[in-house]
Amino acid sequence: MSKVFLVCGPPGSGKTTYCLERMNEGDVIVDLDRIAKALMRDKEERRTDGILELAMKLKTMAINTASAHGIPRVWVVDMGARRREREGLASRLCAEIIMLDIDAATCLDRIQKDRGSGAPPGGWEPVVQRWWKEFRETRS
Repeated sequence: MSKVFLVCGPPGSGKTTYCLERMNEGDVIVDLDRIAKALMRDKEERRTDGILELAMKLKTMAINTASAHGIPRVWVVDMGARRREREGLASRLCAEIIMLDIDAATCLDRIQKDRGSGAPPGGWEPVVQRWWKEFRETRS
């Protein structure tokens, strides 16, 4: 049985970096952003709804396959702003939740420095602010 970690936090909080710094040989990281980037022509291309939908299906397949095939540890990256959704996913995966509580200003600064973060329409600030709003509203 795989040990599964569900790493959650706002965009730019360092979820992928957190996982990569803690992974051992044989571990797997399942990250929607990395999957979507692998499906696109280049890292500057904007994700379409079709790419996002395919990436989400591949993410689910990767999680299920990794757990079923004896991967020692599976690191699942998910924003997880809403408590009920985060805990539901953790329950389905039998995962330990790791929350990265990084403030919005730091997240936005990190995103700005990361040239590989193709901005969604409207930019990243509304996305980060929405994450924090949803997180605060569902904290208890």
